[in-house]
Amino acid sequence: GASTYCATGTPSSSPAFTSLTSNNPLNWTCNCIGAGCTTQTCTATKEAAAVDGTCGPAAIPYLYSNLAYIGAMCGNGNGIASPVSPYVNTLFPDPGNSTIWTCGGLNTGGRDSEHCIATRTNICIPSIVCSDSSCTDGFITTTCHDDNNCGPNIITETPCPCTPDAFDTWTCTTSPCVDGIETYTCTDSKCGQTITTTGNCTCIPNDAWTCGPYGDCVNGVQTATCTEPKCGYTETISQSCSCTPSVTCASSACVGDQITTTCTDANGCIPQSITKTSCTIPPVCIPSIACSNSPCTGGFITTTCHDTRSCGPDIITRTSCTTPPACIPSATCRNSGCVNSWLTTTCTDSANCLPLTMTQTKCTPPTIGYATNLDKSDNYCTNLTTFSWDAPGQTSYQLQISTDKTNFDDNMTFDSGPVNSGNTERRFLLKTDSMDSCRGSHSCDFINYGVPYYWRVQIWK
Repeated sequence: GASTYCATGTPSSSPAFTSLTSNNPLNWTCNCIGAGCTTQTCTATKEAAAVDGTCGPAAIPYLYSNLAYIGAMCGNGNGIASPVSPYVNTLFPDPGNSTIWTCGGLNTGGRDSEHCIATRTNICIPSIVCSDSSCTDGFITTTCHDDNNCGPNIITETPCPCTPDAFDTWTCTTSPCVDGIETYTCTDSKCGQTITTTGNCTCIPNDAWTCGPYGDCVNGVQTATCTEPKCGYTETISQSCSCTPSVTCASSACVGDQITTTCTDANGCIPQSITKTSCTIPPVCIPSIACSNSPCTGGFITTTCHDTRSCGPDIITRTSCTTPPACIPSATCRNSGCVNSWLTTTCTDSANCLPLTMTQTKCTPPTIGYATNLDKSDNYCTNLTTFSWDAPGQTSYQLQISTDKTNFDDNMTFDSGPVNSGNTERRFLLKTDSMDSCRGSHSCDFINYGVPYYWRVQIWK
């Protein structure tokens, strides 16, 4: 028949309901009755009690100086259900911000917590107020509190100041009486405090005078200084003496029309004397030296230096030398342009046999003119390029060619003497890789084929 544990059949056991927990299920078997029946295994389970989620101790306001949570973020329940702000994590809040999260419920029926909030104050400006306690057990306690809660309280201890006892704990000493004044120095044995005062006194000297050695004998008298140590008195005594002078004199140069002579007695018998005598300062001679060298003779060059103002004697020196071989000059002369109506000719000897020479001759500056009808023609059969222009007769010209129109150098500069013809031309061979000489009977120079060139002409009479 039916029972509490089996609808049909008989139970293998009857477990007590009180032993059923969420972690301990109850098991038994329902045995069948009759042929062809089936035995069933039965299990009874019990769900765990519902637990609501709660915020942990980390959900509190924090100071700017705090750098991490204090305690767990969730208390009861199944941990953090979801971060609310910031949405991607539950990091410790930045200064002036907050972190918000919820803590999930546990088991069926367990509810999530309300929002858990951790706030952190912004950058804090402290406002410190300190107070001192009374002296207790030899120390004063100083407590400093920040009214803006930027940081924790600071408590320090310092020893209490020392207060001397009655005057009978003081020890005093008195200095000798000097010039009617004596000094009292008193020290407190408890705190080590020292007080110094002075008072009037009358000093009675004793007979313990100390005298130093006698000094030099001056005018038949020498003196010594005596000191009384008790009262600090001093006294000078003297005695007669005999002295042998040892005098030395020194004269200065003539300064300001006077010579100063100072005489000193090394034995101190005679006082120092200073006399002045008139003098005349001789004129200062400023030499004017001119030197000349002799040729190399006998293996020596004689150098004679003569002062044309006769401030000093001639100076003659000899230095060894070797007679050089005969020198063959190799002179080159160049003329400058006509500048300020003068033409400068400079000649240099590359063999250094002759000195550098520069001469100037009168000249007439050239009259600068302008070339007209500038033209260029190319003859590709003869590979010649012709530059031509018109100019007055009896003119000279300078033609410059360059691949850079801002820089015409001397490598492609061509000058001429006076030209009679009114039409002037200059021909150039267009150079290619297969050409190595100028063709035709014309005087020409090479320029490269396929390269742009700039050219200019200047003419003058």
